[in-house]
Amino acid sequence: ACSGAAAAPTANPGSGRRADLMIGFELNSDRLTPQGEAAAQVFARSLLMPELQGRRFRIEGHTDERGGRGINVPLSVRRAQRVADYLIARGVAPSRLETRGFGSSQPLPGRSATSPANRRVEAELIS
Repeated sequence: ACSGAAAAPTANPGSGRRADLMIGFELNSDRLTPQGEAAAQVFARSLLMPELQGRRFRIEGHTDERGGRGINVPLSVRRAQRVADYLIARGVAPSRLETRGFGSSQPLPGRSATSPANRRVEAELIS
């Protein structure tokens, strides 16, 4: 099952520094779906473009509320790291990435805490 629910990348209003990467994972897993892998590939290519060469990003994993904190925080960490590993395997320097998992602590505005849309990986420009 794909965990992504939105149809296009979204940014938090007003931030301009954070984007939902639209990377889907198999349910209760850190394995990328085929669509999630395609989205990660697009992001990897973007990070290798000259305009972004010197920039650093935090890759953030999020989950919905189902499963509880003891499961969701480690799962969100593994998902963020899986995306970072994917980017590194495609030529992005590890020094340009850091990862963090938030579990279900940051649901999307206007969504219930159990919404599948909360199962996401975001990238934040940090420098």
